[in-house]
Amino acid sequence: MTSTNETLFDHPHPYFKNIKIKDIKPIMCKKFLNYLTSQGYSNRTVKKHTQFDV
Repeated sequence: MTSTNETLFDHPHPYFKNIKIKDIKPIMCKKFLNYLTSQGYSNRTVKKHTQFDV
């Protein structure tokens, strides 16, 4: 069984397929977050596991 963190970490690759990181736009990220929510993840879980420290 995988943890929520490991599961969310695995999602970007299949979701964004062959898109280079530099080509990912903010709207694409928003759609990805909506996708995660539609897959059954709560808004809190999505927010918690997709925040990045830059």
